[in-house]
Amino acid sequence: MGSRGISSSFTKKMLGTFLIFFDEKWIVWLNVNESSFTFEREVFMKLKKEEKRNKIIHAAIRIFARNGYFNSRVSEIAKEAGVADGTIYIYFKSKNEILSAIFDEALDKFVRVSEDKLKSIFDPIERLEMIAFLHLQYLGANRDLATVFQIEFRHNIVFMEKFTRSKLRDYFNIIRETIETGQEKNIFRQLDSKFGTKLFFGMIDEMVTSWLLSKKEYQLENSAKSLTHAFVFGLAEC
Repeated sequence: MGSRGISSSFTKKMLGTFLIFFDEKWIVWLNVNESSFTFEREVFMKLKKEEKRNKIIHAAIRIFARNGYFNSRVSEIAKEAGVADGTIYIYFKSKNEILSAIFDEALDKFVRVSEDKLKSIFDPIERLEMIAFLHLQYLGANRDLATVFQIEFRHNIVFMEKFTRSKLRDYFNIIRETIETGQEKNIFRQLDSKFGTKLFFGMIDEMVTSWLLSKKEYQLENSAKSLTHAFVFGLAEC
């Protein structure tokens, strides 16, 4: 997750202007004074602030996974991120707000990736399989993030009550709409689509939890096909 940082960024002259290389990609044109090569201060400050905020979030994921949310201190997050304790409060009002930011940004990224991948998939069963694959792959690639999602979020009842109603809604809608499309095409039975959404999400969720508790290293996303077929066709012989 780490970026290359402002200190290791570099520039490339193109047609009398410069590009800055940051976070492994060319991201912005900068106005340059040909004599002094002075970059716009606002751009650097914005990039530096974003970089520091990301460092804090990534450090918090590691600390929460290692110590548990309630046993973690802001000072430990600051030390892990390589910033002063007071710097944390420039970006976040509280430890709970850091937890919220982890959830928000990880889920937003997952939903964006899922929507993009699903654009070219129209078969409802294949769509469900892709949803399961992406979910398992996303958390399977980062055990610390998976630990925070599967364990630490659920210990915070206030947090769960707030975000289950909001941020998870977009993800659940993707599953629900896929199930309803399958029902319209007479591929799926006419059960309540919200109930089906909870069943499917619960199956994926349990696969991640089981993987975490097992302490074994294996490709979690390889279970996506079997999981989806168990959901769609059940276990009974037809």
